[in-house]
Amino acid sequence: MPWEERNVTKAMLRKEFVERVLAHEKSKKALCLEYGISRPTGDKWIKRYRENSSCEELSREPHHRANRTSPEMEALVIKTRKENYDACALVVHTLLKRQGIPNVPCVRTINNIFHRYGLITPDASQAATPYTRFEKEAPNDMWQTDFIGHFALKNQRRCHPLMVMDDHSRFNLSCHAQYGETFGDTIL
Repeated sequence: MPWEERNVTKAMLRKEFVERVLAHEKSKKALCLEYGISRPTGDKWIKRYRENSSCEELSREPHHRANRTSPEMEALVIKTRKENYDACALVVHTLLKRQGIPNVPCVRTINNIFHRYGLITPDASQAATPYTRFEKEAPNDMWQTDFIGHFALKNQRRCHPLMVMDDHSRFNLSCHAQYGETFGDTIL
């Protein structure tokens, strides 16, 4: 005959423990030992059962958050963001301060509000990031060096082309074939 399968939750075990204690089936100490809990924990579950007939875990979330941003302020932040679509948290913070609104949340809190209400997505963040191409004012102010990939040679070694380019004109000054990308391999 197969075993009877039961899906026993912690709350069911707690309730069973409390009912056995209240029925004086065994001593509280013996039952705590049997269930593998300490006596203070057993007392906690008995007290909670007597108060509201429940052995469920209570939420550990605080009942009140002292510094939570008010719903009115969150609505104002969202409204300001929607009026100035490309405005980041810093810009919204500055706009609200200039309007003379008291207790404006910090920039990080405004950014958290944007995330919470789905006003910032990874794709939008990537699209809003400007591409900055630096360029020196005159030729030969700065040269750039870079390895531009590598490929196999017939002698079973790898070729690592090292390119040197002028930053202003983007003129290729040299392209040397190297056997590696270490400092010793790249001394010209």
